[in-house]
Amino acid sequence: MAVDDQGMRRIMSPAYSHLGCTIEPATAAQINAAKDKSTYFHCPCHGAQFDRVGNATYVVTRGLDLYEPIVSGGNVYMDIMKPIVRQEGQRT
Repeated sequence: MAVDDQGMRRIMSPAYSHLGCTIEPATAAQINAAKDKSTYFHCPCHGAQFDRVGNATYVVTRGLDLYEPIVSGGNVYMDIMKPIVRQEGQRT
């Protein structure tokens, strides 16, 4: 879960929108080598990079899909049937 620039809490999909690969946290070496130093996650299969709220920073132009968190009874849930699908170039 991350908080975007507008203060909204979002849950990011761990699946890369291009081919469904699982996104991983970027290592310090990957961040240092990145063109965009805001890189926080990367795709180990294709080299795509994403910032802390899932915006695409390198290779692709579409960020990770997002989910609205549902807080109930001290727990956080998400409705996996209702992703917030980002469009090409859309940033949060």
